[in-house]
Amino acid sequence: MRDIWSSTPQGVFRARKWTGDLVGLVLPDIHIPAHDWKKLNLVLACARTLRLDFSIQLGDLLDFSALGKWAADSPGTVEGERMVDDFSHAHQFLDQWAQAVRTKNPDCALFVLEGNHEQRIQRLCDRIPYFRGIFHLPNVLAFDDLGISWVPSFSETKMLRFDWVGTTIRSRMLSRNDWTSGEGIGYIHGWYHNQHHAKAHAEKYGRAQPLIYGHTHDVQTYTSHAFGHPRPYTASLGHLRLADPEYIKGSERWQSAFALVYQSADAPGVWDIEIVRIAEDAKGNSHFWCQGRHWSTRGGVRG
Repeated sequence: MRDIWSSTPQGVFRARKWTGDLVGLVLPDIHIPAHDWKKLNLVLACARTLRLDFSIQLGDLLDFSALGKWAADSPGTVEGERMVDDFSHAHQFLDQWAQAVRTKNPDCALFVLEGNHEQRIQRLCDRIPYFRGIFHLPNVLAFDDLGISWVPSFSETKMLRFDWVGTTIRSRMLSRNDWTSGEGIGYIHGWYHNQHHAKAHAEKYGRAQPLIYGHTHDVQTYTSHAFGHPRPYTASLGHLRLADPEYIKGSERWQSAFALVYQSADAPGVWDIEIVRIAEDAKGNSHFWCQGRHWSTRGGVRG
């Protein structure tokens, strides 16, 4: 067996041993309790059939709508919402996610990135220091019990990246000054959300690696050539939440999706990203194709 997964100097990620290339499931923004359970259940059903080495949630796992600027202007929009209920829904999802991705590989590594919506907790504690130490999400959501690693992507501008180091693949958590050093596949929550956000991320942070992010709730990719090589490459993965939030009255631009990422252990620089778009038919049934199989909330799986 080859050791192709090594712990970082920070000791954040545990060492793993695999026998082949890495395959990962990447989930974008979920925004619990505004999550779309119908789509999530279908994605997790698909995940149970895959042998996965890792799975990443790109941030905005929770919405914390009551702590946002929309609620400050219109508190009636969050009347009756309770943080304890949000945490309960998050526990339920995390438990189902962990079980699903570990169905065929009990050692599948899990990572959750911090998004701008999670940072609302930090802003709350900045306003009311009395709350500090109470709402550290990895503790509240029992990440250690589920074997989930936390990446402070937004507040501390950390990138999770899987680098090739000789014949190994090493997981790293990098500060912003190191984002463009080395080569690998990088994961951040995302910063830009204009109509050209994939290009903006590529030009700013994607020069040394493919970069995958969430935040924008739509699917967009960008690539260009530099010195004859097809880099940078950036991809945003849409969302997995309900598409009709009160504060924007729905959005035609939003797209539901997730991704499978393949990274070769034997050939540094060889990788692929399969973006799986989730469609809805006229009756509200969700559909997608993944690895040659058709998944549907109406008819299960075919192929």
